[in-house]
Amino acid sequence: MSVATGGIDVNVLLNTILGGVITISGSLAVAALYISNQNKVQRKRHLREMIQRDYFDNCINPTLGALSEYGMNTVFALYDSSVLLGRYVKYRDIPTGELERKLKEISNRPMLMDLISHNFTYISKYRPLLQKFGTPLQSSIIRTLQFYSSVASDGTSYAVLKKSSDSSSLEEVSRSLGVLALIIERTLIYLEKRFINLRDYFSAKELENYNDFSNVFFEKDYAAFLSVIEQYMDGLTKLMDAMKAEKGDRANVSLTFSQWLADNMESNPLDNKTEREKIQKTQSEILSQTKKSPQ
Repeated sequence: MSVATGGIDVNVLLNTILGGVITISGSLAVAALYISNQNKVQRKRHLREMIQRDYFDNCINPTLGALSEYGMNTVFALYDSSVLLGRYVKYRDIPTGELERKLKEISNRPMLMDLISHNFTYISKYRPLLQKFGTPLQSSIIRTLQFYSSVASDGTSYAVLKKSSDSSSLEEVSRSLGVLALIIERTLIYLEKRFINLRDYFSAKELENYNDFSNVFFEKDYAAFLSVIEQYMDGLTKLMDAMKAEKGDRANVSLTFSQWLADNMESNPLDNKTEREKIQKTQSEILSQTKKSPQ
């Protein structure tokens, strides 16, 4: 029963007030949820921007850029030395003194000088942040630079090349420089692909806070990535040891490492699907060999 007060229906008034309160409360709840979601989105965006800036823009990307510069300068230096030796042997149109001078000019290129002197100016400042991505990754960069430095130094040194020709022909030395340039080019391409895999891997992650970012480094996929990087470094180290040894099967070690690079060039260790397919392929090959074996 409605109660009228001064011509105003109290029930209608109460219903109107309650309806308004409910509407306002609902609006406030929606607004609060919207603000909360917006804050989460902004925090996630801020986190991703911070990670992108600190660990990729100021670490991974410039490290890759500097490594590419060192690698390509070494490749061109070896090719240039190889061409000079080839001309010297084939045409004899370059006097010995001129050959030595031209080799010195190659070794005096700014990037090569920085590399051969072990300054690594263009990459050393990024090393501290590289530690976040694991010791194997940082060590692989250092070992690669050591390799480039050693080869660049020997491959542009008249004294070293002349000494090398005492045990083999200059034609063979020239050919060896070309082979080394090709191996360096492959190591560079291999590392570039792995760095790109790394960037893509973190870009695909839904990171809510910094702990999420840190926990990525403990995932099985990331452990598999570091394991492959260690395999790369092991193969490179064996090649460097074989090159320094007085005796040894350098050709076989070079071939083995080159084949490993070729076999693993397109394999993304951070991609579970790729790894599963690789394992299944290996298992299928073993099963096939087992069936072919005589009983």
